[in-house]
Amino acid sequence: MEDIWMQIGNYGFPMLVAVYLLVRVEKKLDTLTEAITRLEQVLSLYLRSSDHGVKEPTQAAAAGPR
Repeated sequence: MEDIWMQIGNYGFPMLVAVYLLVRVEKKLDTLTEAITRLEQVLSLYLRSSDHGVKEPTQAAAAGPR
């Protein structure tokens, strides 16, 4: 009987902690994904609204250094 409790202690507790941490990280990743999506939308609107000093790359600049 003691052997069963030892196995639960050796495997059950670490598995419980791993599941708990994975659920927490998943929620934080969802929040981060939403924030990045909103940032992309805001930047897209900002850059489309006017020039703001952002220039399209020229052919010479796109070719890179020689």
